Amino acid sequence: MARADTPYECGPGRFCELSAAKECTGYDASVRAREVGAKRQIRRIRIAGEGYGLGDGRRDVEIGGRKCDVDSSAVRSPDFRKIVALGMVSSEVWNEGNRIEAISPRRQRNAVVRERSFD
Repeated sequence: MARADTPYECGPGRFCELSAAKECTGYDASVRAREVGAKRQIRRIRIAGEGYGLGDGRRDVEIGGRKCDVDSSAVRSPDFRKIVALGMVSSEVWNEGNRIEAISPRRQRNAVVRERSFD
């Protein structure tokens, strides 16, 4: 989650009780975000390949050569025996099973958006 992300994009929006928060900082922005809906959401991403060097930092996520957001937490999971990541993904590609590309400074890899599990 970054400063530019809203609670509705990151998930906690469902816990926001705006009717009780009219005096809170960011109230107007939160109401607009709720009405418009999220343009991005955190999704699980399964990335093809073996190693995925830690410390590469934020990676672009693309579909069809067009940037659609970033992931910043890719790591090889010993439990899933796959490279997994959490990333902010735009609404145009956040559906389960969409094929995207994860691009680090060193390489590009095929990836799949997962809604509930990394499997």
